[in-house]
Amino acid sequence: MSILIRTIEESTVFRKILRYFPIRGHSYVPPDRVFGNIEKEYRSLDKITLPSEYHSIIGKHGKCLVLGEDWKLFDIKFKSQEILKKKLTLKMMMSVCCDMRRTK
Repeated sequence: MSILIRTIEESTVFRKILRYFPIRGHSYVPPDRVFGNIEKEYRSLDKITLPSEYHSIIGKHGKCLVLGEDWKLFDIKFKSQEILKKKLTLKMMMSVCCDMRRTK
């Protein structure tokens, strides 16, 4: 990214380049507003003891999916080890590449 910026700065196409650095805490993007409203509601409560309290607060501001009820989490690393038990050797990889070239 810095190479792109340097190239643009050194080119003669642009006379003036203005850089804008957003001020922290001054975002008006819709997701930031939602998170801000959720934080305000968390702060208004003295104590949150159950996960269901978090779910109800988040549910007021958007769709809240609960792990284990609405969706499941799978162990991708374990499943990939079941499927890919052996790694391809370099010789095997070379033969696969050669075969791919011949089919074109």
